[in-house]
Amino acid sequence: MPAVLFAGADAIQADVEAILPDERGAYKKLSLDDKLRHYQQIAVERCAANAGCIWSALIPHVTDFISFGASIYEPHHLMDGAKRAALLALTGIELHTVDLGGASVPAALELARKLCAHEERLVLIAGSEVPRGGPASIAYYREVSDTLLDPVTEKHSEANLIALYALLADRLMTETGIGADDAQAITEHYRTQAQQNTRAATYGKNLKAGELTKTLAGIYATAMVAVATDHGIAFLVANDRLLAKLEQPGIVRAAQVKLYINAVGTNSAHKYICRRPDFSSPAALAAKRAFAQTELSAHDIDYAWIYDCFTLMLVRQAADYFGIDAQAAANSLKNGMI
Repeated sequence: MPAVLFAGADAIQADVEAILPDERGAYKKLSLDDKLRHYQQIAVERCAANAGCIWSALIPHVTDFISFGASIYEPHHLMDGAKRAALLALTGIELHTVDLGGASVPAALELARKLCAHEERLVLIAGSEVPRGGPASIAYYREVSDTLLDPVTEKHSEANLIALYALLADRLMTETGIGADDAQAITEHYRTQAQQNTRAATYGKNLKAGELTKTLAGIYATAMVAVATDHGIAFLVANDRLLAKLEQPGIVRAAQVKLYINAVGTNSAHKYICRRPDFSSPAALAAKRAFAQTELSAHDIDYAWIYDCFTLMLVRQAADYFGIDAQAAANSLKNGMI
């Protein structure tokens, strides 16, 4: 597989605040456009730095830009990808947009892999989002619920997305024997890791006594729900032949270990749970598609980075990706393993 992921970076609120005037409330005074621009720019510049160069030196070599993020904001429904490319001084290249919510990153990587399969291309993947710092941030969560809950079958009861996931958690616990204590232990483990990570939204924030038993819906307490943060992210993917040409004159730093994108599997199920024909796992099919593209099996994987927005969904995903029993996945995840 000739596609190499050779650099990546993120941008968090502290990064944006660091470039603003030293005055109270400077971040809050930024417009939505300015916040989205700053997060994207910082992530892209940090990504270029991780590749051993500055962004302006890479611009002439970029052939493709894949953008994603912030699609629910009204001013950004029209030509969002073109706007983002212009802000990065990219012109005369191919533009691509991915709008799959939390699945946008792997989908973007799959697109980059295909672009680099037979041609010497350098692909920038970048996006930014400000669910907390946007106008009326509470509307963001309402928009998400409105988008993902069926207006007749689910929304009429005034349920929200957390309540829906709580029902899914109840089903998982009934079918597998996983308990609330398992969810609490897993949350405690990963929260402890995040408290030591300066890039995490919960850095330095210890769990308080009883915090995991003050539930919002079902077994889920606030600490078991994904934290929505203002952020940006960027990746650089290149065809390995082109990357070698960029490394030779020192345009980018030669990578000691090349991270090839061997395979990506994606799968889309109906966004309304009530309209799906069954409870078969979208994740299991995505994993099957990914492993079918390579000679690797789940047992060959050394490191897994799994994201989902609720603790027991992490268990469900881990079990489905690796083809193991959900109870076994829950027991091992308490120690950070699968």
